[in-house]
Amino acid sequence: MCTTATLALAASVLLAPAAHAERPAPAAPGDPVELIYTEGWVDGSSVVRADGTGSAPFTPNGISAVDAVSRDGKRLAGRSSDVNDRRYRTVDVDGTKPVNIVVPGTSSGDPAFSPDGSKLYMQGSVPDDHGNQSRLMVAPADRNSTAEPLLPAQTVSCDGFLSTSTDRYAFSRKAPIGNRCDGASSVMLYTPGTGAVEPAVELNDADVESPVTGLFPSISPDGTRLVYMRMLPTGDRAELRVLDLATKRGKAVYEDTNVWPARWSPDGRYLAFGVFNTSKRLDLVTGGVNSLGAGQTVPIWANRTVTPSVGVRVHGSDAIGTGVATSRFKFDAAGSATGARKANVAVLTRSDAFYDGLAGAGLAGAKGGPMLLTPKAGLAPVVSAELTRVLAPGATVYVLGGGDVVSVAVDNQVRALGFVPKRLEGDAVADTGVVIANEMTTSPKRVLVATAEEYYDALAAGAAAGSRSDTTVVFTWGTTLPGATENYLRALDRSVTEVTAVGGPAVTALRTAGIPADRTADGTDAADTARLLATRFMDRPKAAALVSQESWQDALTGGALIAGRGPLLLTTGDGLPGATADYLTATAPSLDRLVTVGGPLAVSDAQVREATALTEPNGMYDFVDSPNGDVQVPIG
Repeated sequence: MCTTATLALAASVLLAPAAHAERPAPAAPGDPVELIYTEGWVDGSSVVRADGTGSAPFTPNGISAVDAVSRDGKRLAGRSSDVNDRRYRTVDVDGTKPVNIVVPGTSSGDPAFSPDGSKLYMQGSVPDDHGNQSRLMVAPADRNSTAEPLLPAQTVSCDGFLSTSTDRYAFSRKAPIGNRCDGASSVMLYTPGTGAVEPAVELNDADVESPVTGLFPSISPDGTRLVYMRMLPTGDRAELRVLDLATKRGKAVYEDTNVWPARWSPDGRYLAFGVFNTSKRLDLVTGGVNSLGAGQTVPIWANRTVTPSVGVRVHGSDAIGTGVATSRFKFDAAGSATGARKANVAVLTRSDAFYDGLAGAGLAGAKGGPMLLTPKAGLAPVVSAELTRVLAPGATVYVLGGGDVVSVAVDNQVRALGFVPKRLEGDAVADTGVVIANEMTTSPKRVLVATAEEYYDALAAGAAAGSRSDTTVVFTWGTTLPGATENYLRALDRSVTEVTAVGGPAVTALRTAGIPADRTADGTDAADTARLLATRFMDRPKAAALVSQESWQDALTGGALIAGRGPLLLTTGDGLPGATADYLTATAPSLDRLVTVGGPLAVSDAQVREATALTEPNGMYDFVDSPNGDVQVPIG
């Protein structure tokens, strides 16, 4: 952070347009990005993407604002967030391992880590014969300590704003006026190995050397160049100049009416700096400048790269269209080049009732195909078109439920399209569930049991079943265990098959029937049950689906979409449930894709962004809209 006197000088001029304007081409969703920490003009600190395409609030443990970052990007430094505490603090990026450093005197500022991160340099205000004068201080960065003067005591000392490189440091030395450091500022070089101090010099147009006079010197990471700010003769504009220390040649790279300290990118190609109430990045190769965001100043390059999470919304114009969109999003056309995104089958269920479709997501996941909704009377045109796109001739199309559920006309339409219909049906919902389970596998290692009277628990169970080829899902009717399900469970070899009761009704139904459950996933509500199921069945998932528990259609087709990739999580119109938020936070180290199924009326944009941000510890994420499933983003 700049000292009060420095800020007053920089703030004495007004904002004007930048000399250049260029925005880099945006990275592909999920591509690695470099980070820059910025001090907020109004809203506190943030971490921003170096290309200026995103930002997130950042509040490190006990630090008011990030003022320095270690070379490896693992350690941060800044003033204590307690306004009554004059100490400096260093912490790891995740806020752990805090260290406090006492700086003698009345104020301090402008910290910098040594290249190896073992020391922290800063400006301290230490009383001497001329009053409170600024001096460079140093302290161990990895333990509680008191800073000491870096340079030998001098009669007058007005040093500050030190920056470090591999073998040389740079700092500013002001001429004192009375008992204040308000005179001209010279740029000095310091060699830590010998303690030698010398002025930086620059050749003018006549090849005459002169000491460099300027503010905010910053030395490049490799120690070959300096950048500093110089006021122009008009007094109302300033320029950033880059000086080659080997040739002693300098040139102006940016001019404006208000320029704040510039910092180097780790590779030395870019400069990040403030311009009044904004921050910018300058490409020294092309001269292009892009904004890092309004309301941010004093940017500090974070010296590290992160991979953003990606939030994707897949949706259609209605429930049937959203089902088609999930198919288009997950599977390539049958006639395209051979690859992993090929559908083997398709699953059809009626669009106006959920019962027979509850196990469909598991079947679709196990067999490798989409689940599509269609009206009872016949195939919707968009569904016919999608079947033709996604399936090779002769592929199987499963039809769930009897003719009273989905008309036999659908079978005829499927045949006419060149596919083979296979109807899976029983006398009741539980019977159909057992038929579907046997189609998935006749020797399951895991069986999930959930109620079909309501859809909440069964939706998450179906997606979980579809993620494992050896897992099936069968149904109770509330707290009653139907005969078909009971017979199925009693016929299992329990020495090799594990039974999990999903939700309270299933727990009660099994207990009442005297069939023991090896595990239970019974949460405080539907979202919590989905969280428990995800925790127990998905180890370090890379993707998850988010659906509204108030829209079973999206959840059915969304379960098939995410089957084999990750869990199905639930949300509500009242906001993101705590259980869902907890799961996203806990799995953030592995989870980098969150697929929301359904449009903004089902799950709001704000909720999608809130949920996606939880999957990225650094707060960096990309958002992709995939109407009709036409924009594909890999999900594992």
